[in-house]
Amino acid sequence: MGFWSSVGSALSSGARAIGSAARAVGSAVSRGISAVASAGSRLIQKSVSVAKQMASKVSDWKSLLVATYEGAKKGAAFGAKKGPLGAFLGGLIGAGIGGYREYSRQSAEHDRRKQEEAEFERSEFVDNDSSSNHDSMERLAQTVSQFLPALQRKFASNAPVESFEEYLRIDVAMRFMRDFINTIENMSDDAVISQTDQRFIALIDKLALDKPMTEAELQEFDDIVKGRFGKSLLLIGSERLFSLWTTEQESCKQQVSVERRNITRAELRFKELESRVKYNIKLSDAEKAEHQRLTAEVNEIKQSYESSRKYLSTIRLMTGSAEGLLQQAEADNQGKVLRDSERARNDRAGAILINMERELDSDVALESALTAEDRAFLEQYVDMHSPASVARQKKIGNEYAEVTV
Repeated sequence: MGFWSSVGSALSSGARAIGSAARAVGSAVSRGISAVASAGSRLIQKSVSVAKQMASKVSDWKSLLVATYEGAKKGAAFGAKKGPLGAFLGGLIGAGIGGYREYSRQSAEHDRRKQEEAEFERSEFVDNDSSSNHDSMERLAQTVSQFLPALQRKFASNAPVESFEEYLRIDVAMRFMRDFINTIENMSDDAVISQTDQRFIALIDKLALDKPMTEAELQEFDDIVKGRFGKSLLLIGSERLFSLWTTEQESCKQQVSVERRNITRAELRFKELESRVKYNIKLSDAEKAEHQRLTAEVNEIKQSYESSRKYLSTIRLMTGSAEGLLQQAEADNQGKVLRDSERARNDRAGAILINMERELDSDVALESALTAEDRAFLEQYVDMHSPASVARQKKIGNEYAEVTV
């Protein structure tokens, strides 16, 4: 057995064992998390996350405090012309401006240093001039074995998704690693892994172990995904969600149609038997039993029909949201620069759709699993993208008409 074959077998065995345990633990943990999850807790988590991220970019707190103080002094002096209240408000505004300017300076310096570190790390990772290919590949295998357990746990977790982009990166990273492990099992000892794949593994290492990643590194990750799979990260995820929810909608529409017909047939038969009872027309024993059964069954069928209609309404909201997300993904894939606000909306919409997808196989009703806050957001999201959605449906309809003429 060659070097890469032995490495691949070890990694794949470890992956299977870790994956099985992670799924069991992740399932139990996620049920506990879901039971206490709320809009308030998500808001707190996001606020803490943002605060930690901002704090991590400050290297000189003394300078930040001094700049904030100096800004407050200047603002207060300027506002004092309007009296004590003006001085107070001027001090607050000045402190904010002074602190923000110093934070922006330190943040930019932090990003520059991280970018330099990333460039150095990249050159070190793919530099084979100072060592043999065998040593380089051993280091690569060691890196994979270190982050693979964490990646498996994240992939298997059923905890509520907070970020669609992060979820997709984990999903794509796991897909890549599965292919990678299968590939190296059949590689010869002198085979060389491309620098792009080596770099991608380095980025996955950071992603899996929650190491800090710059915006440039996240963009590099997404660029490698697009180069490897021919689609942007957002388009890969959006197409799958659109297919899932449109299929679910069609299935639900058929179910509603069947139940509607069942109601019509049951009501007609019940009215027929009820009329014969009313006018003292003799019923056979079988007809009496049927009349008694339909008395309770008609109400049950109606309740089932109303429940299916309500479910279909929720599914249509999911499909409309997936359609809007797909529109944004197609624009992103074509190179259109999306605004930060658009990306934030897409990220939240995608996260909600993933969380609702997980409810499809659970015993919880989909409409009750969707919070009022998330429903209101999706309704607004659908409204924003409905004009383009209508135009797309008309285009598809016209193309179909032209083909069938």
